[in-house]
Amino acid sequence: LAFSIFMTIGLGINLKGSGLFLYWGLGFIGITTLVFVFLIHNQDKKYLVWLLGILLLVDLFYVNINNYYVRTEETMVIGWQTLEKYFPTEDEYFRIYSPSYSIPQQIAAEYNLELADGVDPLQLKTYSEFMGIATRAKTPGYSVSIPPFETGHPESDNLGLIPLPDHLSLVGVKYMISEFELDNRYWELQEKISNKYVYLNSLYEGMAWIEPPGKILSVSDPAPANIRHATIVSKKPNQIVIRGEGPGEMVLSEIFYPGWSATVDGEPTKINIAYDILRSVSLSEGEHVIIFNFHPVSVYIGLFLAGGCWISILLSLLRRRL
Repeated sequence: LAFSIFMTIGLGINLKGSGLFLYWGLGFIGITTLVFVFLIHNQDKKYLVWLLGILLLVDLFYVNINNYYVRTEETMVIGWQTLEKYFPTEDEYFRIYSPSYSIPQQIAAEYNLELADGVDPLQLKTYSEFMGIATRAKTPGYSVSIPPFETGHPESDNLGLIPLPDHLSLVGVKYMISEFELDNRYWELQEKISNKYVYLNSLYEGMAWIEPPGKILSVSDPAPANIRHATIVSKKPNQIVIRGEGPGEMVLSEIFYPGWSATVDGEPTKINIAYDILRSVSLSEGEHVIIFNFHPVSVYIGLFLAGGCWISILLSLLRRRL
């Protein structure tokens, strides 16, 4: 209770005009604390229980609903239609990168875009480190976004940093959309739409390709040479189907991660690590169909444990009744 009172006073002084909901939230902590204290120390708890219920209803419905802003689909996509020609069609697969968070993730979801950047509190260390090199926007510690924004101003924080086109090509980046202009011959300016610059990655080679046999696939030499393109037939969250001609190492522009398995012409095969972070499989001479499937063992272990817990609970309840 004392904490909520002093917090309310302190925030009221420092955050002038912060609004009723701030004070309600902190006051709710104090009021709830008082109710629980009375519930513990008083015999007649009926009215206090009703009071607590009313407070919860007010907090959950009235206050929270007033913090939601409903936007129609039409208002969300206003201004983005002009960029649609740079978005992938149904049979295309590539990614877009922005050093300035120029494409919000809700817009990416609306247009089914794959982004190489974005906000995510849970990131793979290997990908974060790779993107730190590729974007030249390194951070000494943890960042909730890729790339990091040092001062919290995406439109200007990474100004002057030229992303490496060969590295971003490895992770499937075909276009870059930025709030600021870049000066690099490998990033070809397509046009400026409103306040956004659209660049084509001239080193982009697709999201699946076949490297010559025996080549060392190292991120220190990221530019694929003498490659043959492979065709992504279908791409779903848990399955990717590719056609390619061997011999060579078929590289897929997807992160190497436990739980994925692969087959070549229906036969299981080993997934190798290419360029430190990507997946690849070895192909013999001729045309092949490569299928990647995601079946993580951890999910089945979790289902088994959860099922066991529910069965134990049901058995315990049945024993009590008997």
